[in-house]
Order: sequence, then C-alpha cells, then structure tokens
Amino acid sequence: MEKKIRQRRMNQTFYRDVSIDPTSIDTENRIVPVSFSSDQPIERYDWWDGYYNEILGHAKGNVDLTRLSDIGVALFNHDPGQPIGKVLSPVIDSKNRKGTALIQFDSDEASDVIYQKVLSGTLKGISVGYRVMNWESVDIDATSTDGLYQGPCEIARNWEPFEISVVSIPADSTVGVGRSMEEVEQKLSTVIEKIVERKLAIYEAPPEIESAGAFLLSQTGEVRQTNQEGGREVADKANQTEVTNIDERAIREEAARNERVRVTEIRAMFRSFADQTGLNEDGFIDNGVSVEEARKAIMEDLTKRKAAPVSQTPEIQFVADEEDKFRAAAVDALAWRSGLKLPKPAPGFEALRCVNMVDLGRLVYERSTGKRFESFDRDLLVREMVQSSVFSYILQNVADKAMQNAYQFAPVTYPTWTKHGVLNDYKPALRAQLSEVPLLENVGKGAEYKLITLTDAGEWIQLSKRGNLFSITREDILNDDMHALVDFPARWAAAARMTINQDVYTVINSNPTMGYDSTALFATAHNNIATANKTVPSKASLQAAIQAMMLQTGLKTSIPLNIRPKFLLSPVALMFGAKQLLQSTADPTAPNAGAVNVLQDIVQLVTDPLLDASSSTAWYLAADPSITDTIEVAFLNGQDSPYIEQQNGFQVDGFTYKIRIEYGVKALDWRGLFKNPGA
Repeated sequence: MEKKIRQRRMNQTFYRDVSIDPTSIDTENRIVPVSFSSDQPIERYDWWDGYYNEILGHAKGNVDLTRLSDIGVALFNHDPGQPIGKVLSPVIDSKNRKGTALIQFDSDEASDVIYQKVLSGTLKGISVGYRVMNWESVDIDATSTDGLYQGPCEIARNWEPFEISVVSIPADSTVGVGRSMEEVEQKLSTVIEKIVERKLAIYEAPPEIESAGAFLLSQTGEVRQTNQEGGREVADKANQTEVTNIDERAIREEAARNERVRVTEIRAMFRSFADQTGLNEDGFIDNGVSVEEARKAIMEDLTKRKAAPVSQTPEIQFVADEEDKFRAAAVDALAWRSGLKLPKPAPGFEALRCVNMVDLGRLVYERSTGKRFESFDRDLLVREMVQSSVFSYILQNVADKAMQNAYQFAPVTYPTWTKHGVLNDYKPALRAQLSEVPLLENVGKGAEYKLITLTDAGEWIQLSKRGNLFSITREDILNDDMHALVDFPARWAAAARMTINQDVYTVINSNPTMGYDSTALFATAHNNIATANKTVPSKASLQAAIQAMMLQTGLKTSIPLNIRPKFLLSPVALMFGAKQLLQSTADPTAPNAGAVNVLQDIVQLVTDPLLDASSSTAWYLAADPSITDTIEVAFLNGQDSPYIEQQNGFQVDGFTYKIRIEYGVKALDWRGLFKNPGA
C-alpha cells in the first residue's frame, strides 16, 4: 500500500508560498531575495488517502537544483508565457534546512509593471513549484531515519524545484497556491464518494435490460448491460457473472472523470452568462445538479430577467453576430478595392471585394429589411442607401481606415523630437517647472537644518481646434468613385498632421517670448544661441553648441545641468553636409584620413523643409524630451489622430464628413534647445 501511495504522488506538481520582505529588495539592481523552501510541515489532501503532513527534506542529496540553476526563469502566476526575470544563486542551507535564491527582474515593460507592484507592496507573494521523486513514509509514533521528524508524515527525500513565481493571490500562507486547488478537489471527492457508493450498491442488484450491448456507468449511477438480438431486447445472462468482479478503482476513476466533466461544463455555462444571471454556480455543483438541469435553470432565470422567451435569445445574438461579420467584411472589401493595404482582412471579404457600391447597397437593403429590392431604378436604390445606418457605418469605417493610414504616413518630423502631452479640456494649463535642488549643505554639531524653497516657474499651454468638412455625393456612389471615398479623407488626414508639423516649426522659426522671464526663446540671456562659430554644422560649431547645452544652469543654482543634445534639426539646404559630419567614421575635416570622427552619431539628424522657409542657414540642437522639456504637442485626452463624424446630407445629396483634431503646441524650456544662425 505504501508503495502505491508513493507512486501516486510521484512527479506531481506541488506549490508553496512565502512572503516578500520589501526591506530586503535591492532597488539598484532590481533584485528580490526569497526563501523558497523550509522543512515546515504542510497539511495536504490526497483523494485516496485523505490528509497527510508533507515535509521537504533539506539534507545533502535531498534537493536537485540543476533545473533551477540551469534554466533559472522567474514567472508571474506560474505562467510560462509570462517570464519576468532570472533566478540567481539558488542554494540549499542544510544546517538551517531552507532554500534561498535571488530574483532579478527584467527591464521590459511587462516585467517592470510586476516589479513596480512588488516595490509598492501590491504583490507580496512568492510561490515555488516543485516535484517529488522519492518519499519517506513515517508512521504514527515513529521517527524519520534522520531522527528529525515525528510521524505520521511524508518526507520528500528527492525533490526538484523547477520554477519560482511572483503570485497575485497566494492561496494560503502555509500551503501555497496549490491549496486552493486541493480544496476544490476535496469538494469533488466528497461528491464522487457518494456516486461510488450508489454504483457499488447497484452492482449488487441484477442489471437492467437495454440496447447498448455493454455495462454502462452513467451519471445517474446506473450500471447496466444490454444486448439486442433479432430486434428484441433480452438480458445478456452470460455477462451477469462479471458483475461480481467489481473493480472499485475503475469505478472511482470513471466517476471522477464524469464529475469533472459535469463541473467543467456547469462552470463554462455560468461564465458565458456571468453578466446576465444572478444564479450561483457553486450551489448547482455542490448539490449534484446535472448539466442539463443547470442549463434549464439558467434559461429560466434569463427568461424572467429579460421578459422574453428563452428560445428567442440565441436567435437575436446569432443575427447580431452575423451582421457584425457582414459589416466587417464589407468595410474591408471596399477598403481593398480602394487600394488600402489590409494586414488581415475580415473573413468573408473575398465574396464582396468585386461588388460595387450600388450593388453593396442592394445587399445592405435586403439584409436589413428582409425584403428583396425589386426595382431596377438605381437612383431609388441610392436614396435608400443614403438613409441606411448600416451603409453609413460601412462608408464611415472605410473613410476612417483611409484617414488613419494617411495620418500615420504623413511626411512630418515633429513626433521624433517633441514631447507628447495630454490636455483634458480647453482651459489654459500650466506646465510647472520646479527649480533644481541645490547641493546639500554641511550641518554642524547641534546646528539647525536650513529650509530650502524651490522656485516654481512654468509656461501655459492651451488647446486649439482644427477641422474641415467634405462630402461623398450620390453621384460618387452611382459612379462607384472609390477615389472620393478614400482619397478625400486621406488627404484631409495628412493635412491635419502637416498642420501640427507646421505649428511646431513656427515656434522654432518665430522665436516666441517665454512667459517665465519675458525673453525670447533663443536669446543671449538664455545662453542658447551661438555668438561665435556662426557657420554650417562643422566640427567646431557643433562642439561649441553641445558644450553650451551641457553647461546650462538651473533656475536657482549655478551648477551645470549636463543636458545632452539628442537631435540636430537641419534645413534641407544643410542636410547632406550634416549627414557627412555625423555619419562618417573618419573625420571629414582632418588632413589625416585615418583620424577618428568624434562626432559620429553623437546626435540624430532631423531634416524638415519648414526650417528652410525661415532660414536656409540656421540649425538647432534639441534634448531628449523625456529628460528635458523642449516643445510639447498636447492632444485632447491624448487622442493624437483625427476624429471623423458622418451625417446624412440634406443640402448635399449623399454623406457629409467632418474631420477634427484638437491640440496645442508650446515651447516649455529654453535650456533643452540651442540655435546656430549659420553663416
């Protein structure tokens, strides 16, 4: 019996949980120390043997750390698809009988989210997954072979930890994540025991006669064997003697399978109607309700709540789902005909991609009304199409696809080097800027600390609204003019983004007055305009500009801020010389061809012809906007793409579209910008 117990528990996956000590986290290296195991007894539950105490052995040779050391991946919630870092230095302390390791979090966005939640204390649990290859069973009042543990207990004498996870909901402070599953299985086993008792009792009675030809183990607890001969049902007496050979283990296994199927199907049904019914799935599971009875109860509850026949509910949902598929296919079909590239067209678009707009309108009319459009009058059909909300939806979505595609590929440069901001309304917003913190002062013995106040400065930014109207007429629809459907919104979208680009470079070219000190953005007082080396980008002029930015000081202190430029903004007239200066491996100005170009890739070149409109000789340096404020482009609620609205026309036969974008542009800080007027 003991051997069977060990075989059943062999290579099963177990979990244990521990808590994270926030004070031990190495924030500089993103390392969290964890103690992933101990010899603390854990009460577990086994279907066949009930409760038992589990102890992890920590003696020499008890623990195999090979997999944890070699693979060493930390997971989130035991999900192999969510690696969050590395497991470092796993060690077993045999003296103190515990296992320790270090988790070093990765720096990618998904891992950083988990790490920040660990730092804030939102996530506090660590769980280790392990398998046991060999057990030592200690009977009641007996002692383990090493003399450390008193029975009854099961000691893992050969076990392997294979992963460590940060978990969102530790199930139990002593047992770990696996405990929640054990409670479920314990509940299931109680139900299964009742089923087994019924089945064993039925074996003692003679089997019923039916036409299945074999002993069946059904959900109702009936065990039957039937046979059919010559169209008449007779009992197969030859097999009745087999009833006495009861395989209790097989009965338990089949009962467990049937019960799991029942529980799984009931839970799946309740998940499907989670937001539509107030019934509790646990009551159905605990009371042994069949799947069919649970389904009937859900349907009856839905009927009462919606005051509609149950039979109509799936029909309404099915029609709506098919309509969504048709609309998506129609949108992609028109988009494909207009020349837009579709990475993954909606299913069914192939059947519609050769249909013109008028014929598509006929399909929309017939699907929406359930009637055939008998007339051959195309003008009458177009009038019906213009009034159709489905057809309006299809055209608007095609126009929106064309607009978003054109907006993203518009030839603009401002997103590369400006700051993306968010404004929630049209009121002026202060972009406050605190002065730099001075160096700490010496505090003598018994002396008081000096209160330091920070200067609060800033610039005001406000939204503006830009937009236009355009129309798709009934003539465009009759002519199947895809140019009007796609090119108009695409051109307006590109114009919207180029308008933002122009406003950004207008700030650069116009040199506006800063609100903080009533001084021009580029001014000698700001130390951000060249007074010497006024030339095209060269070794000397670029070095002087970089040095000037790095030596900029704070609003309150004279300590250099070490602002590193990231971008060189150049007119087209200076583009080729600037590329040679920044991208050559060798110094293009040195007499020795082998001299290293110290300016290679020191900044990123950004060229825009809007700079030529003001000056073909002036060029600029800009800092990284994520580190130092330069120019901000803020959008209403962060929506940085145009918004399109559609209205059925009255003054115009067809559809009228409104394209709108809301944004604001403002120079925030002169210290992140530098200007060289050029020759």
